[in-house]
Amino acid sequence: MKKTLLHLGILAACALTLGSCSKDDNPVVPSANKNIKFTFSTPGVKDAEGDVVHFTVVGSNSTLNATLWKVNGQVRSNEQGFLISEAELEAGGTFVVESVTPLFNASMSISAQNFGATSYTLKYKAEVNGTVQNDITENIVSSNAFIKDFSY
Repeated sequence: MKKTLLHLGILAACALTLGSCSKDDNPVVPSANKNIKFTFSTPGVKDAEGDVVHFTVVGSNSTLNATLWKVNGQVRSNEQGFLISEAELEAGGTFVVESVTPLFNASMSISAQNFGATSYTLKYKAEVNGTVQNDITENIVSSNAFIKDFSY
């Protein structure tokens, strides 16, 4: 009889331990509510002089949809991340990268180096839900590097 009560006691203790409440019962799933806009340009960059510039953009959303971005109004189909090529940057102009759907998060990586004799300017602005997060203008001079990673 004592063994039966002992087994019932152990069983009850296990049931209470394993069935107790926890804070993880209703996990909060972050919402994909960030509308992202990056604007950047590199006036004066010249690949022939050894200038090196990379802008890399990556994002994620709740639907795992691979089409997340548009560049200068053109949708980049099936791309969660991409790199703006040096040829595109050397052609000049301003690049406007916008999320086509609200995102959980986004990252922008910038790498700029000047191995030539002529300096160039790097301009970068990031907006999340219409609020400016970063607004940077950097003069990239000879033998100088600018490397930054941003997460939003």
